[in-house]
Amino acid sequence: MERWSDGAIIGLKLAIRNPDQLSSGLFAFGANSKPSGLYDLSDSKIFERYLKRSRKEYETLSSAPGEYDDFLRQMSAMWASQPDLAEKDLRSIKVPVWIADGDHEEVIRRKDTLFIDDSIPASGLLLQPEVSHFSFLQDPHQFTEDVLCFLQASGVGKKVSSNARFVVGRPSEGLPKSEGCLKSFTETDCYVAEGAPVVPPQAREPILAVGVNHPRRYRAGRTGPPAQP
Repeated sequence: MERWSDGAIIGLKLAIRNPDQLSSGLFAFGANSKPSGLYDLSDSKIFERYLKRSRKEYETLSSAPGEYDDFLRQMSAMWASQPDLAEKDLRSIKVPVWIADGDHEEVIRRKDTLFIDDSIPASGLLLQPEVSHFSFLQDPHQFTEDVLCFLQASGVGKKVSSNARFVVGRPSEGLPKSEGCLKSFTETDCYVAEGAPVVPPQAREPILAVGVNHPRRYRAGRTGPPAQP
């Protein structure tokens, strides 16, 4: 199951409460654990563009096109009060999970993304380069490819690459496939050939890179100006 933003939060709740509904695991992009995990978006030009696009699509597709303002008020109230994903609940997740986000994320605080990933015992962390919260609009090919890689790693769907793997840190020549993550990315690399790696929280300071398959992904995550959708 692939879920984005509020949908990713719903996916995490399913993983906690109804894991039997996630037989293929969960690819969760842009989730937050609590309202404090959100940035102040009042001055975000990209989020403003997103809201304008949402209004246009709502008015075109909705059976009640004149009710967008009421819908947005309800959504804003939800964003201000939900979710409340506790560490103990996240630790109970057993299904395969990748916590994904963009390196130019402007909605979710990186600290909260890492909290979610650190709290799920066997999750994988994916930071997509040169995209923001709206990755699926900014680089749909990369987004789709990552979802396919997740499904393949979870044993579902078509294999998309002969060397599909999940890599955390810098790619390393000759590192045995059985190696796990060592103490610090500043001293060594981490390569796990199958499944999602369990990375000690202290190994993510500083976070260097997370990627799947393509060398262009092995770069540091950035927090600079967000990419344009």
